[in-house]
Amino acid sequence: MKRARPSAVMATLALLMVTSCLWLILRDDHKTNASSTVHSWRTFAGAVMPFWAPDLVNPKRGQYQDLGISLFPHSAASGYTEWPGTYDAGDRFLWSQIQPTGPDAYDFTAIDKEIAAAQAHNQRFHFRIMSFASCCGDSGKTVIAVPAWLRATPGATTVYYFEGKKYVVPNWNGDAYLTALEHLIGALGARYDHDERVEWFEFSGYGDWSENHIGFIAENLGAPGPSPENSIAQLGYYSQYDDQSITKASITRMVDATLAAFPDTQIIVADDNPEITRQFLTASPRRPVGIRADCLGVYAPPQLWGASTDSWYVRHHDPVVTALLERWRTAPVVTEWCNYQPDGVTAYFQQAIEDTVNYHVSLVASNVMAAPRPDTYDMWARTNKYAGYRYAITSAAVPASITRGPALPIAVCWTNFGTAPSYDNWQVVYELRNSDNTVVKTVQSALGLRNIAAEQNYTDAARDPTSATNDDSFSVPISGLPAGSYVLAAKVVWNEHKPSGINTVNYPPMTLAQAGRDTDGGYLIGQIQLTG
Repeated sequence: MKRARPSAVMATLALLMVTSCLWLILRDDHKTNASSTVHSWRTFAGAVMPFWAPDLVNPKRGQYQDLGISLFPHSAASGYTEWPGTYDAGDRFLWSQIQPTGPDAYDFTAIDKEIAAAQAHNQRFHFRIMSFASCCGDSGKTVIAVPAWLRATPGATTVYYFEGKKYVVPNWNGDAYLTALEHLIGALGARYDHDERVEWFEFSGYGDWSENHIGFIAENLGAPGPSPENSIAQLGYYSQYDDQSITKASITRMVDATLAAFPDTQIIVADDNPEITRQFLTASPRRPVGIRADCLGVYAPPQLWGASTDSWYVRHHDPVVTALLERWRTAPVVTEWCNYQPDGVTAYFQQAIEDTVNYHVSLVASNVMAAPRPDTYDMWARTNKYAGYRYAITSAAVPASITRGPALPIAVCWTNFGTAPSYDNWQVVYELRNSDNTVVKTVQSALGLRNIAAEQNYTDAARDPTSATNDDSFSVPISGLPAGSYVLAAKVVWNEHKPSGINTVNYPPMTLAQAGRDTDGGYLIGQIQLTG
């Protein structure tokens, strides 16, 4: 299917926004001080970058790097243009790597090396720790992710056998296991919570790959969780698919340990377990906990328990479902592609792009993706481009000529063409510059970009998502400025710093979805003649 480029639509939208902003100024013109007389107005319409252009690279949006695998397309040899980049990278580590020799000795070398490598590429890093990984940690015929000393601790693990291999599985509800895990999480927090190079910590310690389910253990090792009818009595919450065996009390210990260890770092949680998800959604850390949901293209981000009409939680209108579906408003939704395509290639990419838009996904990893064919590459590329925020100044109304006085009235229309807001602390700043391009006045806007994002009802994969627009009306003080020519520029400054942060990270101003970025990261939105 050939997809029409939205340039004409965007141009029409920008024209409507210009009219809206100009009306806003004219409506409020009576508020302008009598000594500041506006002689004429000038309107600005931003040259919005369409989605078929190269993607915008900004922190915490779009395609991110995972498991050390380079962004797709991995090279120009694939026949596709290389992806322009990312500010986000992550990996996962076996517990045995971090605490190999004993309960009081930690080796953070593996994590530190990857943090440093990400920093060298101007990226922030995120990670999780695995205490069981059915795919990995194979030592001869033994699959083990916990340290040997923990395996030797009475009550901490259980051994299962499958296809000639021995699998060492943690006793998720055992005090010996939970106590050791609490100490590990505490040590990780002590080392990395204040490190600004660490973007988020992913909840760790339960399930296969620390993804909060025991699917492999239940299906292949013969150790399923309680049946649905017995789950509430045995676990303290309802488990519909026999893929949970951790109790509510054990979950609380793990959640509390994580929140205590990382008070100043974003926490992300895989939403496969409804009770783990509930406890994080109802917690009140400094930053709301975000959501990780794997297998994009096959399963919707809320997983079956949060999205299927057959789900017990959906049928009982459990509040956790609403909280999960609304979490995108305050914290990111992170995902990666599925490594299989049960309904075929086209359906896989079509569901992925629809789910990314409708569930407001911010970040997508392509580490396990089945590579798109030429006829599905456009859907894959747009999935990444739609993910997260995509702001532009679509119009502005600025006095073209004004008599000197106390204030310069301005109205600016900001539009988010992406599917989710920004979650970092971004500050909109306006600069009035003289004819020498020297900044003579600066205004920090009260506009919160994280409040600009549209609800979505996306069913046509040939179209772009619904956008959202907010007006920013403000005044620039001009008292004492000499008559002459001035320009007004806008920039969005990144200021996401941790309290008592170390290894300080700084990023350039946000790249907006429009042409005209200057060397300072600003965008010209008006030219003004200040008369005597």
